[in-house]
Order: sequence, then structure tokens, then C-alpha cells
Amino acid sequence: MAAPQFETSSYCARSRRVANRAGMMQLGDVRCGSLLLKMLYNGAGDGCHVNHVTTDLIYKTITARNSDCQLKNSTLGSGYLTQSNANSTDGLARIASMSITVETSLLPSFGFGNIGNLTSRSRVSGGRNENGSFTDDALDRRTGKSGNELDDATRDAAVARAATEITREKIIARYRKGTSMNRRQRISELLRDHILILDGGMGTMVQRYKLGEDDYRGHLCRDHVCDVKGNNDLLVLTKPEVIREIHNQYLEAGADIIETNTFNGTSIAMADYKLEHMVRALNREAAKLARECCAEWSKKTPNKPRFVAGALGPTNRTASISPDVNDASKRNVSFDELVVAYTEQIEGLMEGGVDLILVETIFDTLNAKAALFAYSSVFENEIDPPPLMISGTITDASGRTLSGQTVAAFWNSVRHARPLSVGINCALGAVAMRPHIEELAKIAPETFISVYPNAGLPNPLSETGYDETPEMTSGFLKEFAQSGLVNIVGGCCGTTPAHIGAMVEAVAKIAPRRATV
Repeated sequence: MAAPQFETSSYCARSRRVANRAGMMQLGDVRCGSLLLKMLYNGAGDGCHVNHVTTDLIYKTITARNSDCQLKNSTLGSGYLTQSNANSTDGLARIASMSITVETSLLPSFGFGNIGNLTSRSRVSGGRNENGSFTDDALDRRTGKSGNELDDATRDAAVARAATEITREKIIARYRKGTSMNRRQRISELLRDHILILDGGMGTMVQRYKLGEDDYRGHLCRDHVCDVKGNNDLLVLTKPEVIREIHNQYLEAGADIIETNTFNGTSIAMADYKLEHMVRALNREAAKLARECCAEWSKKTPNKPRFVAGALGPTNRTASISPDVNDASKRNVSFDELVVAYTEQIEGLMEGGVDLILVETIFDTLNAKAALFAYSSVFENEIDPPPLMISGTITDASGRTLSGQTVAAFWNSVRHARPLSVGINCALGAVAMRPHIEELAKIAPETFISVYPNAGLPNPLSETGYDETPEMTSGFLKEFAQSGLVNIVGGCCGTTPAHIGAMVEAVAKIAPRRATV
């Protein structure tokens, strides 16, 4: 069946053909006037996809499933992007027997914060005939300045429209600037202005709760076939109040960026617990949880916006090193398997709502390249993807990663991804990291530099498992900042909200490193 052509009123600059397959309708690249959000739907089918719909205030993608229309990726104004939550109740509008959920909690504007019911005022009318098509009233035609309507030829396709009224004043009052900038430009502006603070260790904090097997299982995994104690990522589903409390402690301490509790959130890592089937939900809920915490704190501190970084760990396997000392050619994971696992994780994180993607604790650059390939594939057609952060780990005094690369070799292996930031985290304390951060700051002038070390070296007799006090770690990072080496500082294993609070005070009055971005 030939795809029908949809034309629009004089307020539309251009439109593409609509593909009608298996009861689904797709519309791409339509530009409309003023404040209207258009929705196409054929009553006999499963739903519709409306891609790249542009108005003065709403832009990008609307997705409908089973009569539920979800505004997934929209840009408000000249560059505001939102990503919706399917379960959101913000801005609920009704079109006949369909519902459209509009959630604007992820504006990557000057604040990336939750602006609540920005789209709560909606106007709809009309209904459906018994055969499932829309009545004339359902088209709710409008004329004049905001007059955007599909012409009469679209009646057979049962076109419905929700006119969602949004005022620029609300956006301007909230964010005040940056309407023409994309995500990367907005956060870059903050990084040029001051040093941003990343949160600290998650595992360190979880250990303080002394959780048992029953706590990790919760009701969800009550009858699971194997033990799950130690699977900290699972707690976002079975004990979310613990993770929420930890996020809030770091935000209260002054963190600008918090990571999702998804360091092991891939099907590869979850295979150890036989929980591969829960990976997407785990990442989605982890992102939602962090998003909610950041939204609350962004409201409390409007001049200090908070961001969510979706954390992608290295997995528990390595693609470039043999697990068998007797067989150098043996591998326990392939590049393609890693790509599939990271793709699923990134998609779950985006469904939950993250501002940044952080590929961290990289000990094997081939694993990281799989994550970067997944990132580029997921966002291949995105105009404004979440900025990418990359952080490797130096495993010994030789200054190399586990797979044998120097800092320079590591950077040259990943620089093609054009990350917002590159840095070093974990394995060594700040003192041992110093020369490597200095080298990275010199060879990567086109990006920002991050560092979030462990609290020194491991010490099982210490309360946190590490030796350094908040004053010690923050003192070392203060010297990094005074030397003009860093743009983002934070903590890894052994660090606590007290460490982060000390870092906030230590670097508050120090200018960030100057990057050429």
C-alpha cells in the first residue's frame, strides 16, 4: 500500500510522507507555527509515531502505543529538549479516547531541572465514531495566529490534535538564558564558570546500612533462584529508599552531578545473579530515582542546578585480555556482546531520564569502545544527545590501564567520541593520580577534565575501607584546582558525603581549568 501524503496548512514549512504499515502511522519532519502539538492517529491501528514535529515551543518525537500517546523527545523554544516518562501525570491531555502524556522534567536548559506541570493547560475536543474514526469535532480546527491544521485530505486517517498552551514567560522566568544552546553548550557554560562537583562512592554508603539477603531480595526477588546480596544495583528496585537517601545526602553536601546506581547495570554483569531480564527496568528506575532527587534539589537551590549522569561501568569481563593464562587467545566476551549490553543499558537510562552519559572506570579500552559505539548508535539521529563523559582508571604505579595503555594512548583511543569531559577515577588515590591528570590536562585541551579518586588506598580496618579523611582528599583536589588542572571533581570508593562537602568548600573560589571547547 502506498504511503499517503500529508499536507499541512500554510503555517507548515514542509512535511514528509506518512508510512502506514500494520496499522501504524509515521510522520516525519513537519514544521508548524506557534504553540500547537500535532498528533496523527489511525483508529484501527496500534498507534502512531510523529517524528521531528516542530513548533515554536514543541519539537521532536511523539510516540503512541496502545492508544497512549507519549511525548518522548520534545524541544521547547529554540533548543529546549524534554524526554518523557511513560507513567508521568504531568501535562495530561485527552484527545477523544486517546491520552497524551507530556512530561517536561528533563529540560536540558540552563538548569536541566524539573519544571513541573509546565504543560498542564491543554485544550481538546471531540470524540470517536463507533467505527473508531474521529468525529469532525475531534479535529478541533483552529485559525489565526496559532492556526495549524492538517487539511481535509487527512480526515480519512482520523487526525487529532491537542493544543497545549505553553508560555515563554514560564521558561524564561525559570532558566533566564541559553534558549538557543543545546545540552552540551549549556553545561559547558557552567563548566567554564566554575568547577562542578560529582558525587562520591555508592558502595561505601550502601555498606553503612548493613543490608542482608532479605533486604536485597525484597518482595520482587523473594523467590529468586540464587543469592543476590551484594548486588547494589538491584536496590533501586528492591530497596529504593536507601538509594534515594544516599542521593539526597550527596546533593545536600553540594554535588552538582549525581550518578545513577547502575555501575553493574548490564546484562553481562547481571548474569552473575541471573537477573539479565531485569536490566532495562533497573536502569530506567535508577535514572528516575536520581532524576526525582535532582529535581527536588534544583527547586531548593535554583541557582545551583543538579544533573543526573547515567553510569556505565566496565562490566566484569574484558574484551582484550584472556581470562586464561594458558591461552592468550581466549576471550570471555566479544565486542558485539558488549555493544548489545551497553545499548540496552543506555536505552533504559534514557527512558528514566538522564542529563549525561558517563562511561567510567575504564580498565580495558576495548570495552569502552563498545560503550562508545553503543552511545553513537543510540543517538545517531539525535540533534541534541546527552553529553558524553569518559573516565579511565590507572591500575598501578606504571601509569597504565589494565589493558596496558598509557594516559596518552587512552585519550587518543577515545577522543574521536568528542566527549564533554575525560578524566581518571578510582584505583589510585589523588596523590598517585596527580601526574596522570596533569598529562591529560595538557594533551586534551579540547575537552574538560574530571577527576574523582578513591579516598586513598584500601584499608580494611578503616570505617570506610580507605584511609583518607575528607580534609585530606579535598586538600589534594584543591591543589589540582589551584594548578589549573580540573573542571569536575568528586569521589570514588571510600568517599562519603562528608568528603564531597569538603570538596565543595575547597574549590568554591578557584577558577576552573580553561578548555578550548
